[in-house]
Amino acid sequence: MDVLSVEKKKKKKKKKSMGRRKIEIKKIENLVSRQATFSKRQKELFKKAKELSILCDAEVAVIIFSNTDNLYEFSSTSMEETLSRYGRRSTDLNREVQHQPSDQSQAQVVKVDTIISQKKKARREIKAPRKQVDEIDNKRKSELAEEIPDTSSQLGLSSPVYRRSLRMRACNQ
Repeated sequence: MDVLSVEKKKKKKKKKSMGRRKIEIKKIENLVSRQATFSKRQKELFKKAKELSILCDAEVAVIIFSNTDNLYEFSSTSMEETLSRYGRRSTDLNREVQHQPSDQSQAQVVKVDTIISQKKKARREIKAPRKQVDEIDNKRKSELAEEIPDTSSQLGLSSPVYRRSLRMRACNQ
C-alpha cells in the first residue's frame, strides 16, 4: 500500500460527533450553562426574526427581558412604531370583541355559567352529608371518652394531664 491510499482511508473514517439531540425543556439549574444557553438562543431568535422580516416582508419586533432584568430587543423597523401599531390594533380588536359578541361566544358563556352553577350545586350537596358525618364522629368520640373507666387511680396515676392523654388516645382510635 502506498501512502496515498492510507491517507484516503483515514479521510473516509468520519469522526462521530454528538450531533443534534433532543433536550428536555425545563429550567437549567447550572447558572453558567443557563446564561450561555440564553445568549445562544437569544441570538438565534433574533436571527430568525430578521430572516422572517426579509423573506416575507413582515414587520417583526421581539422583546426579551432576561432573568437579570436586562432588555434585549430586535425590530425590523422602528420599535416605537411597531409597538404603537400593536397598541392600536389590540385596542381595536378588544373593542370589536366587546361590542359584537358572536352567537358562538354567547353560547360558550352560557355553557360555562351552567357548568359553574352545576359545580356549586354539587359542592353544596356534598357539604351536607359531610357535616352529618362529622357530627356523628364527634358524638361517638365524646361518648367513648365518657365510657373509659378512670384507671389512673388504680395505677397510681391520678394526674389530670394523664387522664386527658388517655381520653385523647381513645378519641383518636
